[in-house]
Amino acid sequence: MILNRDDLQVFERYRNAGSHAFSTGTVTEDDKDAYLRIFDALSSAAHIALEQNGLSSVCKTWSTRFYRNGGVQGQRPLDLWASVINQEPNSFGPFPQTYAIASEAGLELGFSVAIHEDDYYNNTVKLRNREIIPALYRKLPEPDSAVVHTLSSSLNDDGGWQFGIKSRQGPDGSFANLSELLRFLKATSPERGGGSIYKLVPLSAVGSAFNIEAEFSRTVKLFAPLMRTIVPTAAERSVIDNSEAVRKFAEQLSELPLPASSDGKQWLLRQIAIRQGQARFRDQLIDAYGGRCAITGTPIIATLQAAHIKPYDGPSTNSVSNGLLLRADIHNLFDLGLLQIDPQSLSVVASPDIRQSSFGKLHGRRIREPVNPKHRPCRTALAARWAEHNGTSLSA
Repeated sequence: MILNRDDLQVFERYRNAGSHAFSTGTVTEDDKDAYLRIFDALSSAAHIALEQNGLSSVCKTWSTRFYRNGGVQGQRPLDLWASVINQEPNSFGPFPQTYAIASEAGLELGFSVAIHEDDYYNNTVKLRNREIIPALYRKLPEPDSAVVHTLSSSLNDDGGWQFGIKSRQGPDGSFANLSELLRFLKATSPERGGGSIYKLVPLSAVGSAFNIEAEFSRTVKLFAPLMRTIVPTAAERSVIDNSEAVRKFAEQLSELPLPASSDGKQWLLRQIAIRQGQARFRDQLIDAYGGRCAITGTPIIATLQAAHIKPYDGPSTNSVSNGLLLRADIHNLFDLGLLQIDPQSLSVVASPDIRQSSFGKLHGRRIREPVNPKHRPCRTALAARWAEHNGTSLSA
């Protein structure tokens, strides 16, 4: 299928129309057909690109929920899009994705590690994605790796590609090249998402017969190595699914009165939701624990986080002996006090609230310790934490 400039001009034609222009009869029948042709062309191109590039086993297509007589959820669309995303969006969000967006400006083709949350409105999805997105950034290839060098060369040869935080940005990206963008994302892990590589085919260049199928397939081929690198594994999807249970436990806990010794349970819950990785501390713990979760033994680096035994209180608390390398969902349960560590036996103690869940099997399990004695968990810090959560002291 093809796109043509006449159809794309429908976006400009209704630029100032009301949001309910479809249901009020403002949009003519001919123009509804134009919107539909654009939508069909994008959707068809995504399916063909998926098949031609051999991504069917790990990816699927995703597109605007557009209906000829109802627009997008009853609204006049500002743009229409289709994309190739990971095959299990329920577990890991619709990220990463290679996309095509048709709008008044023309056609934007590109790749997004994670769509910036300013571009969608569901607050529940935003909170969920803030847990998912840092794991995606950790899976990105190193800026100086062979795959990045090869892709950078291809993008330079092709010309016109921009590198920015958000898609739909126009002609000027925020970063000079792919390596610069990846270096920023891996160093900062912005929890609100972002990280796009895109090019705009202006309306004037679309002409009367733009081969969207060929262009979309070529774009997907360019970014297929990145897609395969970032698409989550079954183990990573399992961690995210478990985080759903953690959120439910957190919601239940938020209904309880504040403990007398607490500086504010709501502050703690907020910290869990907006946690930003402390890269050096995490790297030290990964080295100390051999890249495995201290409780579950999970070896998937992208899912592992640096947990503090004594709460973070400046750089001095970022010592390896004050840390535990924990899988993301286990980290949250540890911070909530739903999983604790007995300072005498170093065994896991699961709260009665989660004993009947899948986390209950961790009760009584002894944690893994680093080989280096200096890096092993501080018993005094564990005892203080135990006393804070249980109101009783145990001699460490």
